[in-house]
Amino acid sequence: MSKGIRCHAELLSVKDAQIVNPLGGPLAAKDRNNMPLSVGATGDRYRLEFRLEDGSLWSTIVSGTLDRGYTAGEKGILVRKGKEIRYWIPEEQEVAFLAQRKRWIRNGILIAAAAVLLLLGGWLIARPYIVGGKPVTEALQSSDGRQIEVAVRPSPGWSVTKADDETLLVETRDMRYTISLPDMISYRKAHNQLMDAAAEGTAEQRIDRSHVIWNGNFWRVESYESGTEGEHLTSFVEPGEGLISSQFMVQADSLAAGKAADVSAFLLRLSVTGK
Repeated sequence: MSKGIRCHAELLSVKDAQIVNPLGGPLAAKDRNNMPLSVGATGDRYRLEFRLEDGSLWSTIVSGTLDRGYTAGEKGILVRKGKEIRYWIPEEQEVAFLAQRKRWIRNGILIAAAAVLLLLGGWLIARPYIVGGKPVTEALQSSDGRQIEVAVRPSPGWSVTKADDETLLVETRDMRYTISLPDMISYRKAHNQLMDAAAEGTAEQRIDRSHVIWNGNFWRVESYESGTEGEHLTSFVEPGEGLISSQFMVQADSLAAGKAADVSAFLLRLSVTGK
C-alpha cells in the first residue's frame, strides 16, 4: 500500500465538478443524454467531501469517481496524501482490507528476510572463492639472512606447500605460483637477465602497482612474460618504501593450455611482512 495518512472518515457528498478545457472556458458536465462530453483536453471531475474522525472536513477532486463506486453517506477507511486520495475502503470492506494489509506486511517481511538470508548464504558460499579462506602463513628465509612472513588466503581446492626455507608453492586448478626469497645476488641476477631479454625482444616487460598486503601498502610489481603464449611469468615485488629486506619473487606457470600466466589477482591474496 502506498504511504499516506490513514484514518476513519465519512463520505459526505459526491458532486459533479465542471469539466475544464485549458483552451477555453468551463463546460457542462453532462450532455442531454447524461453522457460525458467528449472534448479535447477535458474529462469528468467529481468533488468528494469527507468528515474525518477528528471532526474536520477534507475534500478533493478526482476523475471517474462514480465508476469507482463512491456513495455519499458511506463510512470507511480513507488513505490520503496531501490533496490526493489513495484509497477509500467502505465499512463492509474494512475487515477484508485490513486482513489483506496484514498479509502484505507479513509477506513483505518474509520476502525481505528470505532475500537477506539468500544473500548472506550466497556470500558465505562465494566468499572463499572471491577473497579466499583462512590464511595459511609461512616464514621464508634467504641464504643471506633476509626473512619475510607470507600469508596466503587460498580458495577451496588450492594447495599451499613450503618447498624449502626460501620457497612457498601455491597451486590452483590452472596455475602454479612459486613465491621465493632468494639472496640479493640471485634476485638481482634474475632481474637483470630478464631485463636483457626484454631489451632483446624475447620477453615482455610490464610494471604496475598491486595491493599486495592487507594494511593498505602498495607494492611495485615488475613482471616479465616469457615462454610461448605467455604461459610463464616472473614478477619482482618490491615495497614502495624500498625496503630491501621485503623484496621477493613470484613465478607464475600456467597449468592449462592456452591460459596466460598472471599474478595480479593472486597478489591480492597475499599478506607479506618483512622481519
